[in-house]
Amino acid sequence: MRIALSLILAAALNAQATSIKEAIHEKLTGDHTADWDFIQRAGGIRVGAVQKIKDQKYKVQIECDLSALHDDLVVRRLLQRRVSAKIYLSLIYGSSEAKEQSPICPPLELSGIETGDYKIYYDAKSGAYSIGNIELK
Repeated sequence: MRIALSLILAAALNAQATSIKEAIHEKLTGDHTADWDFIQRAGGIRVGAVQKIKDQKYKVQIECDLSALHDDLVVRRLLQRRVSAKIYLSLIYGSSEAKEQSPICPPLELSGIETGDYKIYYDAKSGAYSIGNIELK
């Protein structure tokens, strides 16, 4: 029983530390991780066409546009993590500081990845949401 309580407490403290780190990062940089509600208010996010660049390297169009929410919101970067045949994405956004920044999502760049079928999810604090499937040939 003591071990189980210790594990639960350790997990809670780790989650709290992650939230604190995120809050500090957001305060210092002005960047934010888009939650699922934010993505939905912006018009959603979808997986588009797949382009093979060379062996084990692909570009996948990710369709989303933040301009519907506010004129000066831009996509800073698209984060990804792979777990088996699943790819999880998160979008980091902030206010525009330069004209070359865009409110449109950049393509997802995959390298060192095997051919096959993959499921793409938007990874938010509230859960993972399916946004499409791709086949890499």
